Amino acid sequence: MEGTNELVDVSLTEDIPCEKVKSALEKAITGEMKILSVETPEKKLKFIKYAEYTVEFLDVQEGNAYDRDKILAALSDPPPVMKRTKSGDKLTDIKPMIIAYDAEVSECSVRLFLTLTAYDSFFLNPDYVVKALDAAGLDLPQDYKITRTNIIFED
Repeated sequence: MEGTNELVDVSLTEDIPCEKVKSALEKAITGEMKILSVETPEKKLKFIKYAEYTVEFLDVQEGNAYDRDKILAALSDPPPVMKRTKSGDKLTDIKPMIIAYDAEVSECSVRLFLTLTAYDSFFLNPDYVVKALDAAGLDLPQDYKITRTNIIFED
């Protein structure tokens, strides 16, 4: 999973300016990562309510026969999926965890736009949405990229 909007909650033992924290973090990360900003949070991460994602299916063959209406129908009433929890695998109805969705289908691409619940016990990993689409018989490519594009906090 990739992200264009990622948050990390770090506790510091002393008051350090944000620019100095950013500089220290930049020295400690890999070349694929980039620190865009370091800020004092206005809200705690425990108040995250939803996350928005783009799921891009890769290796879509030109002239594909994917049907946007069928994808949207499956997203509106997804079949239950086996979801891994702390207490073991459970067959889970993910419908109440899918807050909003859309799909874009062209001759050579399929992309989903999802808003999913993202708090403690009601967190939905977008992989489970893809599994539900598979279970619905949509036969989308198995190679896909998930990008978290936004995090939404409670009001």
